[in-house]
Amino acid sequence: MACFQPGHGVTKLDSNVWLPYCCLRTNTSAGDFATLAHEIVHATGDARHIIGGAQRTNLMSEVTGQRADIYKAHIDRLAKAYFAK
Repeated sequence: MACFQPGHGVTKLDSNVWLPYCCLRTNTSAGDFATLAHEIVHATGDARHIIGGAQRTNLMSEVTGQRADIYKAHIDRLAKAYFAK
């Protein structure tokens, strides 16, 4: 899998060799500086994106430049993640 696809980052979840990991573009900016946190939530095993509507400010939404909110469920996943222990 190529790490750099359209967008600002990608998380690899289904590797047989490595634990989940993130790749980020360093030569672009989403404007809200939330891409690393977004990809870290993906690394907890949550591959979903929140698309459109009133959720545009949620960390797991598409790149909007406005991501500043996070659901409690995502905080709980972060607390239980392999990299939080």
